[in-house]
Amino acid sequence: MNIQFNPNVMSPPTTSFGKDGSSDSFASLLKPIDQLNEKDTASKEIMKSVIEGDIDNYHNALIAVEKVEQQFRLYDSIRTNVLDGYKQIINMQI
Repeated sequence: MNIQFNPNVMSPPTTSFGKDGSSDSFASLLKPIDQLNEKDTASKEIMKSVIEGDIDNYHNALIAVEKVEQQFRLYDSIRTNVLDGYKQIINMQI
């Protein structure tokens, strides 16, 4: 079994925004998270193939896995900042 590396699997997440820059719906805000989940699953499959020896190009496989890891760090940072902002708004005195 020979698994080929597909660079399109690790493309950056996309979102759709309206003409005025506003999001079409809340679901469109969750779309990048779903895409990241799909990429995480793909990276796990790539690592499984690396461990089994099915991939000849280890360099590209490890780059793809690192891209997913960096995207996780980015989303974690965004989540932390959003939660901090939410906490500040909740703690505001009226």
